[in-house]
Amino acid sequence: MQDTNLSANRLRRMALLAIALCIAPRPSVAAETDCIAARVVGAATITRGAATMPVRPGLALTQGDRLATEADSRVEITCADGSNVVIGDRTTVRLSIFLTGGTQPRNAVLELAEGILRTVLPNGHRWERFDIVTRTAVASVRSTTWIVDAKPGTTGVFVEAGGVLVSSRADQAQVFLQPGFGVDVGTQPQPLEIKAWGAARVNDVRARTRLP
Repeated sequence: MQDTNLSANRLRRMALLAIALCIAPRPSVAAETDCIAARVVGAATITRGAATMPVRPGLALTQGDRLATEADSRVEITCADGSNVVIGDRTTVRLSIFLTGGTQPRNAVLELAEGILRTVLPNGHRWERFDIVTRTAVASVRSTTWIVDAKPGTTGVFVEAGGVLVSSRADQAQVFLQPGFGVDVGTQPQPLEIKAWGAARVNDVRARTRLP
C-alpha cells in the first residue's frame, strides 16, 4: 500500500511539473538576439562585466556592454525593427540603458565616450527613447538618421533625415535640428548655433561611419 501511495505521489508531482513547464513563459529567442553586431570591419572589442573579447558577427548585445573600435574599424549594429547603428573607428560607446525585445517599447541610452556614431531609426521602430550622451551634449530622437561626433572638448551633431533635439550638458540649452543642419556643443555654457554644415565636413563624418 505504501509503495502504491509513493508511486501515486510521484506521478502526481511529475504531472504538476509537466503542466508548469507547459504554461511557464519561455525566453524569447527574438528578444535575446533582438540587436546584434551584424558586421565587423577591422578590430573591435566588447567588454561585458569583467570579460573583454573580440566582437564577432552575430553577437547579441545587451545592457551594460561596452564596445570599442580600433583605427579603420567599424561595427554595424542591427535590430529586429530595422534600427541601425554604425560605430566608427577609434570609438568607445557603452550601452548604459539598452532595453530591447518583447512587446514593450524599447529604451536606449548610448554613452559615447569618444569617436563617432551614425544612427538610423526608421519609421515603425519601437524605441520609446533613444539618446546618445557625450561629455558635452545629449542628442534625443524619435525617428531619424543622424551622426554624433564626440571629441575631447566638443560634440558635433548632424541630421541627415528627420529631426534631433540636442541639449547642452553645461546649461541645458536646447536646439532642434532639421535635415542638413548641425550644431557644435562645447563644455561651457554658450548659445547653440545651428549651421548648415559644408560639404567637406558632411563628407568627412559620412566617410567615417561608412561600411566598406
